[in-house]
Amino acid sequence: MVLGSYEKIVSAKTTNNKIYKHAQDGGIITSLLIYALEEGMIDGALVAGDPDHDWVPVPQIATTPEEILESAGTKYTMCPSIEAIKKVVNEEKLNNIGAVLTPCQCQTIRKAQKYPMSIGSFANSLNLIFGVFCLRTFSHEAIDKFAEDMLGTNIRDVKRMNIAHGSFYLNEWDDNKRIPLKELHGFEQKGCNVCKDFSSLFADLSLGTAGSPPSYSTVILRTKKGLDLFNSVVDAGLLEFDPIEDVCPGLSLLEIRGEGKEHQANKEIKRREEQGMFVPRIF
Repeated sequence: MVLGSYEKIVSAKTTNNKIYKHAQDGGIITSLLIYALEEGMIDGALVAGDPDHDWVPVPQIATTPEEILESAGTKYTMCPSIEAIKKVVNEEKLNNIGAVLTPCQCQTIRKAQKYPMSIGSFANSLNLIFGVFCLRTFSHEAIDKFAEDMLGTNIRDVKRMNIAHGSFYLNEWDDNKRIPLKELHGFEQKGCNVCKDFSSLFADLSLGTAGSPPSYSTVILRTKKGLDLFNSVVDAGLLEFDPIEDVCPGLSLLEIRGEGKEHQANKEIKRREEQGMFVPRIF
């Protein structure tokens, strides 16, 4: 099954206006992390910060709701979060961490937890794994080029990025500030072309926009730990949701995205194997 195993899938949105204004879409990751922190379920959150406001993501440990809120929003370039885990555990003395990771990073952590070598013991300090939906990521240089050369925008003037409806958007939902994704082929990180995982199969909760209406996020509740956290936040009145079956475009779009990424990855894997190139394997 292309979406992996899960308890249930919902379309959700925060009820907190402050979080909603900062959030990428439904504000779910921010809401869940803040609740988990305030309830003592985690000591801190490993997030992708942007201290220089140039869209270069820097792994940061957030230990207050304000720091979590400041990190809200998607950065479509790789953040070296795995590299930061040892530093976080050693210097911050945290042993109960919530982490926001891409599908490939989720897989790395699960491998380290299952086969405890090198960062294995540090990986066990991650108590909650939030995985994002991901088709591809770009280098910072590529995003800078998109903004400057294709859209005439300085990267420091960009307040928001999004990938939706087959396009890469900067700032608002403006047809004059978007690039069709088909024009960006070749700019993605090379490893993305052999990755089959769209929906973060190894996370506790997977989140993204595909399948949900505007201003909502799709949430795949994969583990009992993830489901219990989500239900607690709903019971506290901090989230509202509908079953994915009750919204449009719904589950079918999730499956299309997952199948599409898997298909493209299989084609690239076959091409590389025919050329005698090394291809990394999934879990």
